[in-house]
Amino acid sequence: MSRLYLILVVFIAIIFFISLPVMAKKTPDEMTPSIETVCDDAGLFGAAWGLCNAYCEAMDCDSDVTRASDKACDNIFDKIVTITGEVPPCEDLCPDDPDKTDPGVCGCGNSDRDSDGDGIPDCIDPYF
Repeated sequence: MSRLYLILVVFIAIIFFISLPVMAKKTPDEMTPSIETVCDDAGLFGAAWGLCNAYCEAMDCDSDVTRASDKACDNIFDKIVTITGEVPPCEDLCPDDPDKTDPGVCGCGNSDRDSDGDGIPDCIDPYF
C-alpha cells in the first residue's frame, strides 16, 4: 500500500511541476486572468460576465498591448454594450458616476457641460 501511495504522490508532483508554467502565464497587463476580478466586482453574470471576462481579462482589450485583434476587441465591446447597455467595467474610468465613463476635463461626478458655448466647460469657465 505504501509503494502505491508513493507512486501516486510522485505522479501528482510531476503533473504539478509540468503544469506550473501554464498556470503562471500572465496576460499583457501582467495579471493572471483567474485572479482578476473586474467582471465579478461589476456584478455581471451569464453572457455579460463571459464577454467581460474575455474582453477585460483574457484578451486584455483595455490594455495597450492586447492578446487579440482590434476587430475582435471591437466585436466583444459592442456585444457587451448591447447586452448591458454600458461599456465594459475595465473601460469605465468613472464607475461611481452613472453619467460618465471618462473623467473628461471636469472629472468624475462633474458635468463637462459648456452652457454658454464658448468651448470652455462650466466647471472651469470664469465667466459662467
